[in-house]
Amino acid sequence: MKAKGFSAEAEIDSLTSQQGVLEANALRVNAALRANQLKINKSTIKAPYAGTVSQRFVSLGDVVGMGTPTLTLLAEQDKEVFIGIPSAQLAKINELNTPEIRVGDNLYPVKLLNPALGLI
Repeated sequence: MKAKGFSAEAEIDSLTSQQGVLEANALRVNAALRANQLKINKSTIKAPYAGTVSQRFVSLGDVVGMGTPTLTLLAEQDKEVFIGIPSAQLAKINELNTPEIRVGDNLYPVKLLNPALGLI
């Protein structure tokens, strides 16, 4: 091969060097990918339960810190409402077998959390 102008050792050295460069580039790209995935994970807001967004407090691209309110989320299941009942009406509510609350034209069954305080 030397007679034809080829040097096997030089070619092997060149290919080995190229392999090292390619492996280093692959490590760099993988590290950048992991860093970007971490940024995405830290930038994603996840709701603790299924629901409907009723109000937004920030816009796309705004920077928020931990604990900053970003939206109001209304639960789709296990809805709760706290209603204070005047003491004059409390006795009537406690007498009901199945108390209900009317919202618009809909009636919903309620559970008395603390009948003594008049909380539904």
